[in-house]
Amino acid sequence: MKLNLSSGPVDTDEIPWEYDAGNVRNQKTGRQLPVRVAHLEGNHYQIWLAGQLYEVELAQSGPRRAGADAAHSHEHVLKSSMPGTILAVKVKKGEEVQANQPLVVMESMKMELTLVSPRAGKVARVLVHPGKMVELGALLLELEV
Repeated sequence: MKLNLSSGPVDTDEIPWEYDAGNVRNQKTGRQLPVRVAHLEGNHYQIWLAGQLYEVELAQSGPRRAGADAAHSHEHVLKSSMPGTILAVKVKKGEEVQANQPLVVMESMKMELTLVSPRAGKVARVLVHPGKMVELGALLLELEV
């Protein structure tokens, strides 16, 4: 896999790190560091690694799955990209939203993350409230299909 960082492209096969239960471990030295990954949109991610926040983009390389740019089956749901606490819910059931509109604000590891709408639509269900603790992958909100 290739990443596009502000310093330039990086081939991850050249990085001797592996992910394990919220940590990355250097395969050569055994050193572990805490890490959290948040999906922003498309191929863009935020990575919190050892107290530093990085924004990365997965580079497009190799064959792509047919229909990868078409509507995804998960475009109507918003899930937690990391475990944390809900700080704010910015929409209500029945509200019309635009693509990339902020929907939920959460905190994890003292990092605040705003989760945005995957597409334009109408809010079908809101499943969280401020103060609720959620796990990685928890369903937070649904848009009408």
